[in-house]
Amino acid sequence: MMHLPESDGGATSPTRTAILLIHSGAQISEFLSESLSTNFALSEISLPAKFDESEILNCENELRRLRDSGLEVFLFGINDGALVALQLAQLYGDEISGLIIHSFKWHGPRKLLKKIQSDLYLIDQPLMTINSEDISDEISAPTIREVTMLNDSIDLALAEQVHAFMNEVRAGIWADDERDLIDAEFDSIVAGLSLDQSTPTNYLDSLDKQIDEEGFQQPDPALVRTSDPMKRNALIAMVVGPIYALVVTVTGFNPFGIEPWPGILMAVGGVATFLYRWQGPSHDDDGAIL
Repeated sequence: MMHLPESDGGATSPTRTAILLIHSGAQISEFLSESLSTNFALSEISLPAKFDESEILNCENELRRLRDSGLEVFLFGINDGALVALQLAQLYGDEISGLIIHSFKWHGPRKLLKKIQSDLYLIDQPLMTINSEDISDEISAPTIREVTMLNDSIDLALAEQVHAFMNEVRAGIWADDERDLIDAEFDSIVAGLSLDQSTPTNYLDSLDKQIDEEGFQQPDPALVRTSDPMKRNALIAMVVGPIYALVVTVTGFNPFGIEPWPGILMAVGGVATFLYRWQGPSHDDDGAIL
């Protein structure tokens, strides 16, 4: 059911904002319905006590119809309708300007509940919750308003809260400052780019360019023969000593009469000498040798 706002003369008001009101049963008073339709185009959908995918599809079709008409759409879900409104907010994202849920509780079709709970992070529209369970920690809305109302004069207070929320969103008060800042920075960067001229260089850039043009050749040192005779003799002792000890042990050849000990001593002495000579001559500097 669609209600269009009327002026004092009875002519249709040129409003560009619509409220898709989804509720269950006869829960919407005539006062609230007339109050909402005073300044906005109001489309009401009443859900049965046990709704299924066909009712949700009907709500989607009505949302698309409003959007195709060029209207800015706010979702208003009450009780079971709040559950459907949450799903539409997840599915249609930027096509919805704001979301209002009233008396929301986690009950309904199990499959639908599981899907909505897992995708709550997709909700990034301005949100107002009225007498509802807290879901603010699980959604990505830039701003959330939580309202708790008493039963006395609830229709009047509810209408005032909804009007205030929608007017603030339309005025840009609830805009995502962080997103706007990112967009502004991106526009500034793009505006500073030019395809006709290169980026101006400074003195340091010119020095870097000169170094790059001169080039840099990676050193490739060749394998140099060991010039220290003590190191060469130590290497020979490290090789010959173990061979001599092995030959004496296996063949019984014992020219010195002390079995493999000459070979063992030769190997140990070669290792000690090589390690000592490996340090090289001492330098009185800070360790950097050019």
